[in-house]
Amino acid sequence: MKTKSALILLLCVFVLTGCWDSNEPERLVYANGLGIDYKNGKVIVHLQIINMKGLAKSESGGDPSSLSAADVGTATGNTLEEALFNLYHTADRRIYWGHLSFVIFSEEALNVGGLKYTVDFLDRYRETRYRIYFFMTKDSIKDAMLISPIENISMAFSKLSDPDDNYHQSSFIPPINLREIIIQLDEPAYQVSIPELKITEQWTGQDKKKK
Repeated sequence: MKTKSALILLLCVFVLTGCWDSNEPERLVYANGLGIDYKNGKVIVHLQIINMKGLAKSESGGDPSSLSAADVGTATGNTLEEALFNLYHTADRRIYWGHLSFVIFSEEALNVGGLKYTVDFLDRYRETRYRIYFFMTKDSIKDAMLISPIENISMAFSKLSDPDDNYHQSSFIPPINLREIIIQLDEPAYQVSIPELKITEQWTGQDKKKK
């Protein structure tokens, strides 16, 4: 009887799940924004990485000096996938896409069908969510992604990452997310409209103007 119980216990060990494939949060790099441009037949991607410690309160270990810090990586490829994999080659850690908040297109990228291609790409990827906001700009995508919020708050709460809050106060141009774009793209004879970004300098800090 003891031998039978031991055999059953041994078999259970092989079917139990473990943590061998888990990813520790502090060992990941978090993508917050994606920029897509198109020049000379090549796709150019800009990836914004933010410090997730800025979401924590300072007394809980958050670093106030890094709240609005962000890095932007740039890579080129024949396709969006190739450009992203070229960017992976220079990343220090695994890039996690579960917190991706926004995508910015250049006018050139939209003209070659970049919107529908990117929507399909993000919809198929298992880590991304449907709360990703879409924009286009005629200004520099990289400059737009490097702009810090006016207050010393996390980049996760910027107007690009979280436009709904500002829209509730000033309902001028409605933001549009991935879920809404998919619905509109599937609607026959329907044209999708996304907001256009423009870099301005209407705010001034103690030492300089803020974009």
